[in-house]
Amino acid sequence: MAETNGKSGGFDEACTGLSQVAWASTCHCLLGNEEHLALLKLWVQPLELLNEAVSITDADGKCFLYVNRAWTAHFGHSLAQVLGTKLSGRNLRGLVRQSPLRALNGKVVAMLCVAKARGAGVKDRMVAATNGNGNGAPGQAWKEKVRTLTARELEVFQTMSHGLTTKQMGVRMGISIFTVQTHRTRIKKKLGASSNAALLALSFDWAAVPRQ
Repeated sequence: MAETNGKSGGFDEACTGLSQVAWASTCHCLLGNEEHLALLKLWVQPLELLNEAVSITDADGKCFLYVNRAWTAHFGHSLAQVLGTKLSGRNLRGLVRQSPLRALNGKVVAMLCVAKARGAGVKDRMVAATNGNGNGAPGQAWKEKVRTLTARELEVFQTMSHGLTTKQMGVRMGISIFTVQTHRTRIKKKLGASSNAALLALSFDWAAVPRQ
C-alpha cells in the first residue's frame, strides 16, 4: 500500500463536500481510535480510482465512514450526505463483495463494500491513472498481463486487495517488508501501474470479480 501523509489528491477528492477536519472528526468519533483513523486514511487513498462503487462502514456495518465518487454516481448520495448515517438498502444494490479491513493485530476496524457502478467518468480517470498517459489506451489490458505474474507475485497482488499496509502484508505472508516492496515494484512494472495507489486500485478491481 502507498505509504502517504493523508494529503494526496485522492484523499482530498474523497473529502469533497467536507473539510478533512470534519471528516476526520466524525470518523474518529465512530472508530474511537487514532491509529484506526490513520489506517482509514490510508485505505481511502486509491478508492477514488475505482470504477466500482465502494463504501467503507464501521466494523459493525452500521454507519458510513466513506464512499467513493463511483458510489455517489451509482446511488446518488455524496459522502457529505451519508457520513455517519445508518446503512440502507441503497448500499446493497449490486453488491459484489464485502470484506473486513483489519488492523495489524487482526482487529476488524471497518467493512469494505464493493458494488458494480455505472458511469464512464470514473473509469476514464482510472485508465489515465493506471496507463500513465491518459490517452484512452486499453483500460483493461492490465488484466491480461496478470497472467504474467509469478505465483508469489499473484499472491501479493491479491493480498493487497485486503487493504493491508506493507507491514501487515509481510506479517500475513510470512515475508519481510523489503520482500513485499520488491514484489510490488515488479508487479507495478508488469501491469503498467503508474503508482502504488494505482496498483492498489487495480488489486481492488481484480478482487471485485468473483473467480474460482
